Amino acid sequence: QSNGASNSVAWLLFLSGAAALAHQTFWTRRLVDLLGASAHTFSQVVGAFFLGLALGGGWAALRSGRKPARWKHVAAAECAVGLLALPCLLSVHAVQWLPSMLSRWQIWKGALPLLLILPAAFAMGLVLPWTLQALTQANDRQPGRTVWLYTVNTLGGIAGILLILLCGQFQIGLQWIGYLTLIANLAVAAGFLRLAAQSTRATPQHPAQRSQPVSGTQTGAKQKLAPLLLAWASGFLVLGLEVLVQHQFAQITINSFFSSAIVLILVLAGLALGGWALTRLNAAHWPWERTLRRVLTASALVCLTQPFLFLMLRPGLRNLPYEWPPSLYLTAVLGLGALVALPLFLSSGMLFPTLLREATGAIRSEADARRHLALLLMLNGVGGWMGAETTVHGILPRFGLWQGVMILGIRYALLLIVINAARVPSPHSSSPPSRARSHAWGALAVTLGIAALLWSPAGRLPQVSIGPNESLVALRVDREGVVASVQSGPDDHRILFNNAYTLGGSKAQYNQERQGLLPVLLHGRGGSAALLGVATGSTTAGTALSPSIQRLDAVELSARVLELARTEFAPFNRDVFRDPRARFIHEDARWVIASQSAAYDVVIGDLFLPWRTGEGRLFTQEHFQAVKASLKPGGLYCQWLPLFQLTREQFLMIARTFATVFPEAFVVRGDFYTELPILGLVGGQSLQSLEWDKIALRCAELREHGQTHDPLLRHPEGVAMLCLGPLGPVEPGPVNTLANAALEWSASRNIIGLREPWFVGVPCAEMVKSLQAHGQVLLPESLRGAQDSGQFFLTLEIAAKVKSPVLENLKAQTWDRLPAALQQDRSADWERWPMRIKPHATPP
Repeated sequence: QSNGASNSVAWLLFLSGAAALAHQTFWTRRLVDLLGASAHTFSQVVGAFFLGLALGGGWAALRSGRKPARWKHVAAAECAVGLLALPCLLSVHAVQWLPSMLSRWQIWKGALPLLLILPAAFAMGLVLPWTLQALTQANDRQPGRTVWLYTVNTLGGIAGILLILLCGQFQIGLQWIGYLTLIANLAVAAGFLRLAAQSTRATPQHPAQRSQPVSGTQTGAKQKLAPLLLAWASGFLVLGLEVLVQHQFAQITINSFFSSAIVLILVLAGLALGGWALTRLNAAHWPWERTLRRVLTASALVCLTQPFLFLMLRPGLRNLPYEWPPSLYLTAVLGLGALVALPLFLSSGMLFPTLLREATGAIRSEADARRHLALLLMLNGVGGWMGAETTVHGILPRFGLWQGVMILGIRYALLLIVINAARVPSPHSSSPPSRARSHAWGALAVTLGIAALLWSPAGRLPQVSIGPNESLVALRVDREGVVASVQSGPDDHRILFNNAYTLGGSKAQYNQERQGLLPVLLHGRGGSAALLGVATGSTTAGTALSPSIQRLDAVELSARVLELARTEFAPFNRDVFRDPRARFIHEDARWVIASQSAAYDVVIGDLFLPWRTGEGRLFTQEHFQAVKASLKPGGLYCQWLPLFQLTREQFLMIARTFATVFPEAFVVRGDFYTELPILGLVGGQSLQSLEWDKIALRCAELREHGQTHDPLLRHPEGVAMLCLGPLGPVEPGPVNTLANAALEWSASRNIIGLREPWFVGVPCAEMVKSLQAHGQVLLPESLRGAQDSGQFFLTLEIAAKVKSPVLENLKAQTWDRLPAALQQDRSADWERWPMRIKPHATPP
């Protein structure tokens, strides 16, 4: 009957672990919805989660001495996890008004993660220690079984992540994932209640049997303290390694939710394999001291060599091509992970199960064993939180991706000192204690010698992939990722984020400035503006070009990007960081906008990639509603879209969502490219309501002060060339919200293998042609010819792309098809014309 109960407990703990990881993922995403995606938010969420787990373990330890837990207590704890998670689940309804309130009372912003996460995490921290205590009450105190149940609980975490990925594949929605997780908690609670009912019907054990001590060795103070210290260190080092491995894989994979989830699966799989491996060693009767010594030595050696193995398998940190078929891409990630991540967490994952095994089997008093197990779980949670925070704030910025792993490996080696200091007896060992200690000192000397030998070479390993004609100008590594400034020529600089994503470059200065200045011209009156996203600062500089702008708030999530834009790109962003009108804010743009009311005349959304983790939130209905609330009467909002990173269905989803908030929306373009086109959705004003006399005045100011040489922005005719038409009715389909995260799921799924092509080329040109036809009649008659000229240049670009027979004939018309005002502008810079074929600087 005891074996049957243990098997049932294993399945229940598996499901409980799955629900726990699903909750953790949901809590992180929901708190980011409420508080913004800043590094401080993630720190608060992790801190609240691990603090709750630690407090739960501590409470279990205190309670075990007075009244040991039984199955009904475990059921109550699991039920409490689901019910206490409900406020966070329902907090989606507070997204619209909460940021405004919290911006006035910052203390509540800091307290919110504790209020929403800590109670449920506290209950979660009770489940495993109370389960192990209930097993001891059932006279099922077997060291191997304790380790096995811990391993099963870890395997459940993998199932929880897979559940989220599966829900994402079928677009169930984030909110429904939360509800499914709550139902899983209640199902686990029902299972433990059934065990409680079965145990009451079972024949009670004779009291004399329960009071018999468990065979083992009486431990002294040092020997009791050593396992507690090792439990804390185990959590510290494992979570620190997870942070570093996630950042390592971010340099070679697409930074989507799916990629980070795959890495987390590898981490949990390694920990589970470590627990399984320990059960094999237990069957071989390895004593505790020898097991610990070998586990720590193996962990240290794997950490010291992992950076070199990683770079040997991905020389130069080459990216895995996302165009590969999904099966091939997934195989490559898992194959690499099996070689460079699994060994890390398999070896390090054996440390904590070893401590659980010893606590179950070697402590004489049953009450002491229960208390000791709970303390181990508590300290392991505290260590995990401290390890993650220490790594992201100290180890990663100071030592980087590779030496950071080696630092943790050295710390594994130094734990051998703890074993020697404790002088742990080994009752199953034939070697005397002095010989065992000498083995530990020898292992420490060898690992430290290897660390000294490899330290300097590890410091020279690349942390960013540099091309043969490129040079690294600046590098910053911290919890945001790896941010670099790369130079390809005297005037060709770019910001590279996580080794794959260009956040803007000096060669695109005019195009980026146009994204900032065009919405200001369309508004006509200027005043105050907000720019969501800074990157190199060129878009901010474009907004500041207009003398009509009196106040400019530029919001950027990454502090490192702001730093590089200020120090490395001043020649290319007109030194906008010194402009007294500009205020640069390091914060989540969505949070800043949501906390404002009637604050801005113009709001401009930069180009965002919806498949990157969290960026889909900037295309949600809730965000668009917040932007609308932040606009002054008559205000204008322009959200730029990179069609070269969107499928047609994803573009329609964004447009459909935008239209629910701005039904009068119209569309503008930022260039005439066919392969890298960008379009802007404009809300707050309609195309027919634009005040062209004021637009002409703003353009005249630019010409008078020589602010820009972009011919499209120096004349109202050029502005008209960029105007298309009203967005109009959008095909029926899903609307992107914080509750369903539909766009992020869709984009993250499609980016691997590109199952659907980007919305570029002829399909995009056909849509643009339709928009232009509907919009032409809404412009003043004097500007309709100019708008038609814009369509000509797109046709020319398409002809050049497909090598049409009429290309030469169209090229001959290039100068004549320019509006007269642009032809006569001797200050226009035609080399920066936004297409491959440039108009002649003078008539042919």
